[in-house]
Amino acid sequence: MIGLGTWGLSGESYGKLSVKLAKKIILNCIKKKINFIDTATTYGNGRVESIIGNLVKKKTIKRRNIIICSKFGMLPHKGIKPIQNFNTDFLKKEVNKMLKRLCTNYLDVILLHSPPREVLQDKKVFNFLNEIKKQKIVKNIGVSLKSPQDIFYIKSSYQVDYLEFNFNLMDQRILNLNFLNKVKKYKIKTICRTPLAFGFLTNSGINIKKLQKGDHRLYWPKYQIDAWNIGRKLFFPFRDKYHFKDLSDLALSFCLSHKFNYVIPGMYSLNDLNKNIKIINKKIKKKDLSEINEIYLKNQNKFYIKK
Repeated sequence: MIGLGTWGLSGESYGKLSVKLAKKIILNCIKKKINFIDTATTYGNGRVESIIGNLVKKKTIKRRNIIICSKFGMLPHKGIKPIQNFNTDFLKKEVNKMLKRLCTNYLDVILLHSPPREVLQDKKVFNFLNEIKKQKIVKNIGVSLKSPQDIFYIKSSYQVDYLEFNFNLMDQRILNLNFLNKVKKYKIKTICRTPLAFGFLTNSGINIKKLQKGDHRLYWPKYQIDAWNIGRKLFFPFRDKYHFKDLSDLALSFCLSHKFNYVIPGMYSLNDLNKNIKIINKKIKKKDLSEINEIYLKNQNKFYIKK
């Protein structure tokens, strides 16, 4: 099922975008029955939560008609090195601020935002999450994983409801771990983020020289950007086989074909929304999914380069 990833609606990390357009995109998503909205406290330093909250407050959208998933623990920062705080006193204050910005008295899903592994083993943090769940401040708790491997640092006794993770044509790590078996065993719901690999999974890729000031992709090292721009071309044959006009269509269909609970592409225009709607029922055959995974396995060291 497609949800809405709202990082780009902050008007910062993917270039400028007006509040008016952000609201229009959210409203049209809901009209198209895309009602899972993924956000975070850091998206515009609370800006996106406030946009959603304004729509709820004015009853432009009915609270019961949307599923709000927000993340906390990450602080505003520039560059790719995160600044975080998972102290439970801080998280408690953050929850109150989130509810106020969102104009609601409960969250459908709350996730720790890319916590380090020591936090994933901190019983105090998960006790806090379970406590606000018992108080019905949140309905579901979970983790937005920094890396898929981090799932193995979460104890089963912590009983998370959701896990969010990176997954796309150039990042298929979860398929080659015991990840999917574990989420199935513990009945954990799944949220697939970055299905378009930060926008690199398009026909043209990303031209760094054309990005606006503040775009987070400007902070990625050149060798990584080059690796993604080159790597995406390996999947062009499957784009053509399925008669997709753009590689992004294949990329989204690829993620939807794995039957995650939610796949959350960013959408920055009504054209993006309409384009994605057309992909919902276009699935990739199992044989081709296997072949795509083989391409990934043969080239995985080229997609993420460490220097």
